[in-house]
Amino acid sequence: MGSAEHIRASASNSAAGHWLILATVTVATGLAAGLGGMVLGLLPHFTQHIAYGYGLQAIVGHESFLQGVSASSPMRRVVVLCVCGAVAGTGWWALSATRSILDCEMGFGTDKLASRQEIKH
Repeated sequence: MGSAEHIRASASNSAAGHWLILATVTVATGLAAGLGGMVLGLLPHFTQHIAYGYGLQAIVGHESFLQGVSASSPMRRVVVLCVCGAVAGTGWWALSATRSILDCEMGFGTDKLASRQEIKH
């Protein structure tokens, strides 16, 4: 009888341990997701502050995006757009060099797309 009670006690401790692990992992996942979301939300603000020369005192400030862009010089605006285009182009090139990127015809199948002649009429 002693061993049966020991087995039942260890089984209940094991179940309680599993619930504790589940609760801990759930809370840790929620915290990590929340922090990750905050970082991803602040990243565009940080980039805009760097690109258009706002002050870095406060990443989320009272100045609107339009006010910040309007306050920057025209040359800075052009340079920022060129740098963004170069980053996007480099990323697209890196993806196309390492993976096969589908175009519309490959993705949907040529039989499902209307030809240019059909669109004109």
